[in-house]
Amino acid sequence: MGSSGGGGRSGGGGGGGANSSERAGDGFDGGGRGEGTTTYYAYNSYGAGVNATTGGSATPNAIANTGGGGGGGSYWAANGGWGSGSGAGGSGIVIVRYDQL
Repeated sequence: MGSSGGGGRSGGGGGGGANSSERAGDGFDGGGRGEGTTTYYAYNSYGAGVNATTGGSATPNAIANTGGGGGGGSYWAANGGWGSGSGAGGSGIVIVRYDQL
């Protein structure tokens, strides 16, 4: 009998954007964070990188090659936050499964 090769993890969704009284969502597994204050970031903190807890992006743009969704926009852009609207989704990858004999 052969064993199945290949595998991988699909990208997570992006976080929703915030309003003045609610937090934005954090992106998970490659997804972008929402604009505004999240559990892990202030409304004006958008440094490059991956959050070690969520595996999501520190910006509303999803991480490349994860297939993750972009984060939602909000009115925080006019208050010194992210100025580019909603985040872009991450490019996907192709996984080929095959039987190993």
